Amino acid sequence: MTRYLLAHDLGTSGNKATLFSAEGALIQSVVYPYDTHYFNGTWVEQDARDWWKAVCESTRELLKKTEIQAVTTPRNEFPPFVLECPEERK
Repeated sequence: MTRYLLAHDLGTSGNKATLFSAEGALIQSVVYPYDTHYFNGTWVEQDARDWWKAVCESTRELLKKTEIQAVTTPRNEFPPFVLECPEERK
C-alpha cells in the first residue's frame, strides 16, 4: 500500500493543502481561499467554520486530482484521527 502525508497550512488568506509521498516528494498542492474581515482600524477576524470548510474542500480536491481513494491514519503512529466532512447544512 502506498503511503502519503497530507499537510494543511491555514494561513491569513486561505488553506494550502499539500500531499507528499512517504519519502517527501511533492505529489499535489491546492489552495482554498477564505475571507479575512478587517474592521475598526486594526481588528482582524476570521470564521473557524471557514477554516474547517477549507480543510474539507481542499482534501476532497487533492484526492480527486490525484485519484487517491482514501486517507487514513495508522493508529500505531499517531493518535486516532478521522476526517469527517459532512455536507454543509443550510
